[in-house]
Amino acid sequence: MTIHTLMIVVFLCRLHRRRSQIILAFIAFFASFTHTSPVYPQARKALAVNELSELIRSGVSSTRVARLVDEHGVAFELDERTLQRLKEDGATEPVVSAVKRMSVRYTEERQQKIKEQADAAKRQQQEEAKRKQEEKVRADEEKRYQAELARQKQETQQRLNEIKQRHQEEARRKEEELKRAEEQKRQQAEAEKARQEELRRQEETRIAEEKRRVEEEARRVEAERRKEEANARSVQKKIEEEQRRAKAQSWMLDVMRNGNTSEPTYRDGEFWVFNVIENFTVYDSRALKGLYQLRYVDTRFQIFKDKQIVGINEAQIGILLAMVGRGSYMGGQYLKFPLSMGQKWSLDYQSAVRGSRTVTSWNAETTVKDVESITMPAGKLWAFKIIREAWSHRGTRATFTYHYSPQTKSIVKMLWQFPSDTRNVELVKFGSGQ
Repeated sequence: MTIHTLMIVVFLCRLHRRRSQIILAFIAFFASFTHTSPVYPQARKALAVNELSELIRSGVSSTRVARLVDEHGVAFELDERTLQRLKEDGATEPVVSAVKRMSVRYTEERQQKIKEQADAAKRQQQEEAKRKQEEKVRADEEKRYQAELARQKQETQQRLNEIKQRHQEEARRKEEELKRAEEQKRQQAEAEKARQEELRRQEETRIAEEKRRVEEEARRVEAERRKEEANARSVQKKIEEEQRRAKAQSWMLDVMRNGNTSEPTYRDGEFWVFNVIENFTVYDSRALKGLYQLRYVDTRFQIFKDKQIVGINEAQIGILLAMVGRGSYMGGQYLKFPLSMGQKWSLDYQSAVRGSRTVTSWNAETTVKDVESITMPAGKLWAFKIIREAWSHRGTRATFTYHYSPQTKSIVKMLWQFPSDTRNVELVKFGSGQ
């Protein structure tokens, strides 16, 4: 029988005092039945002071109250005041003893509970501290995790940037490679184009060269043909010229041998170039050496050396005037026209040695000895061979051997021989104009 049931019964007894015996009997029966019946177990609840006082005042037997106390226990501590109240309400010694036992057990349980609560609070504090520590550790770990996460994120971002940079560099490298490939392809195309152009130019050059070679060959053949024709004409002309010259020379030879050669007539612009070689033992510094030009200008003869006109000095260059039958060098009169074979003439004259005032008298005889063909730098010519023999009153002898050509209108060669001196004059060139 539960405390609540018992309280209900007590309440009913107060309401129906006349029937208290029946109710008590019923309660006893029901209590014994419920106490012994295992079918419906009820949860025990400790008795409060008011509930215990109510049972005692309601007339429940001490044995029953003591058993209820033992079964349910009490929910208070038994002090003097509470004990006095129970006794006033009619509690007997068994009830008091049962209350004391249950109060002690209540106190112990309460203290145990307080201790357990304290331990639980301590454990809770420890758990709270541990939780806080764990939370701090977790916060630190979270912080470290966030820092690590941030570091990883930064590293990841850096790696991403590096990857992006590598990708950009790779893209730039590929773009540069593509550009280089395109540039190389363009250069190769240009090189191929240039090569083709060069081949075309070479081919054009080869064709042009071949054409030029063919044309040159044709021109060469034509030139050779013309040269051969010219040579043939030249040979023919030379033959004809030689025939004419031979005929003329034959005629001149006949005239020179059998007839009289008249004095020549000179025309303005005619010139003669003589090579003069003088070898003197005395006054050699005044000797003539080299080429001299004799030119007929304005009815008189002028002498040039290296294109510079030379002043007339009978003692030095009179020999050059003698080459055309002029002047008075060594008596003059080297030519006496008309000339003919075997012709002779005599001459008396005086001369002075170069650089000296000594005068020497001479007697000379000139003879036209023969007509000879001589070969000279001026060409092959027919000329009169003339020899002059001269004797001085001192007994000195001088010989002049010279050749006169009607073709050149001049003496073409003269050799003057003195005992220790010689003078050689030879025609190199003759003509008219410049």
